[in-house]
Amino acid sequence: MKSIKQIIISLLKVVLISLISLIPFGSIIYGMEKDTDRPGMDYKNFDLPSPDPNHCQNACINDPQCKAFTYVKPGIQGINARCWLKTGVPALKQSTCCISGIKKADAGAPSVAPVPMQPGLSVITPAAGFESDTNRPGMDYRSFDLSDPRPELCRQACEQEHQCKSFTYVKPGAQGPSARCWLKSGVPASVNSSCCISGVKASKEEITPIPIPGPKAEEITPIPLPGPKSPSLKDSLPVPIPAPQLQPGSKLISPPAPGPRLQQFQFAMANQLKALNLRERQLEDASIEKVRRDIQALSTTGAQSQMKPGVATKACSTPQITSVYPTTVKPGGIILIQGCGFPAYPDVMLYDPTGDILAQLTSSNAVKLLAKKSSSTFIEVEVPKVKQGMAPLQGPRQVFIRVRDSATKQYGNPSQPINLQPNMEIYVCRQGECLPHNIEKNGTQVMVRQALDYTAEVYHLVSPKESETKGTYVSDFKGIDVLFENLKMPQWWKLVEFGFSYEHICYDKQTDSYKSCVHNPKVKLEQDLSKIDGQTLLPRASVYWEARSTMFDNVGVAYIYVLYVRGPEGWPSIPF
Repeated sequence: MKSIKQIIISLLKVVLISLISLIPFGSIIYGMEKDTDRPGMDYKNFDLPSPDPNHCQNACINDPQCKAFTYVKPGIQGINARCWLKTGVPALKQSTCCISGIKKADAGAPSVAPVPMQPGLSVITPAAGFESDTNRPGMDYRSFDLSDPRPELCRQACEQEHQCKSFTYVKPGAQGPSARCWLKSGVPASVNSSCCISGVKASKEEITPIPIPGPKAEEITPIPLPGPKSPSLKDSLPVPIPAPQLQPGSKLISPPAPGPRLQQFQFAMANQLKALNLRERQLEDASIEKVRRDIQALSTTGAQSQMKPGVATKACSTPQITSVYPTTVKPGGIILIQGCGFPAYPDVMLYDPTGDILAQLTSSNAVKLLAKKSSSTFIEVEVPKVKQGMAPLQGPRQVFIRVRDSATKQYGNPSQPINLQPNMEIYVCRQGECLPHNIEKNGTQVMVRQALDYTAEVYHLVSPKESETKGTYVSDFKGIDVLFENLKMPQWWKLVEFGFSYEHICYDKQTDSYKSCVHNPKVKLEQDLSKIDGQTLLPRASVYWEARSTMFDNVGVAYIYVLYVRGPEGWPSIPF
């Protein structure tokens, strides 16, 4: 009679064999490859019911044709997460958009070894780490606010950009309420500063981007930011204008926080910026919706009738494009491609034959379009949005489309020229060209401050005197501050709106501080700037001000102004 131990062992063997039988033959997946894309060799893609890469992995395990997969996170190729199944194991590419995996062959077949990282991929090594309390001013080519105050986000942005060699993370409060990231084209000297955290990318041999077929496609060069060299971080930090030499008996006191009038103006300007950009988005959405209706009409009435006679009926050995609609498109827009020989899973590429960058992360002159619908004779694609695959555009440019069979890797003919235009964005001009060019101190203490929602805040403060005589004026002050002269917008940029507000600032002897007050001295904007929308040149903006100091009161002035401009979306600053 078998012992109880032998019975238990027998039962465990049966259970183990049953579990093994549930695993699909030859369908073992290596571990997930975090922040990794494996572009190419796609034969099937679909939205996932939830943002879980295990869904995509299971789909690959259960499909005999699948050799590898890429899971695309929500918000990259649409609202939902997306899964791409692949007939082979394409080379990997570092990208925070995705998670990938490779299927291992069964025991009876040769195993598929993991594809190693491409030589030359640049990473910021853990050994280098973060440089605490360190600024690296200079060599900036791009800067932007961060959604969270985490230096890892700045480091990741540097890792993903071919041009980036180092970075500086600026803590919240140093350049505005949000943390800010500065990407650099080189490795400038380090400076000790508690404002910042920096890092240097450890790079090997650089990878040359793969050119897209087309005239001069091999000439792929990074887009240089137009205009003069970007300011260093040190120069970018808002600093007060030096105070004048004070008269004997004067005392220097820090300026107050904005009073109720200026606070209300700041709040209104913040809402106005949101409203202006909302209007831009609404115009873009309306344009896209019109194109969508046109494409739907073409599809329902027979899109093939719009093609050249006879082409659609030919058996095309490679994808052939006969027409595209529309021929003018913006990031986020849709395009209907008509032709013949289109594969079931096409790779549709938008490329610039001059070599200028289109792709945000790969610094390539080509960007992949997302196929929404397709057949052998038409493909409906969506153009990536800026910061979601598309690099910021300096202005309109002429581009082309080519369709590739993902299985044979054969490209078809180029499309007719397409006019790629940028979406527009409203910016607050906060650069040197928009800051006060000539402040007349005339005995007052002057402070200039900046913020995200307005261009500048200017204070003329009057210090109390110890030698004041009752009932007599000690001094009167007045002057004209020139905010800017002959302000000329760069190409594709235009002026939108100018806002201005002021209040009087009085010294309070009891609290030994300044506060807002109501008084007679004049403050006024000398020009009428209410109708500047659409202009490219602003000849002059200047402010006349008066202040005074008596035995009874010391009255200064404070004013805020904001200049809105319209330009291509996605730029960290105006390319003066």
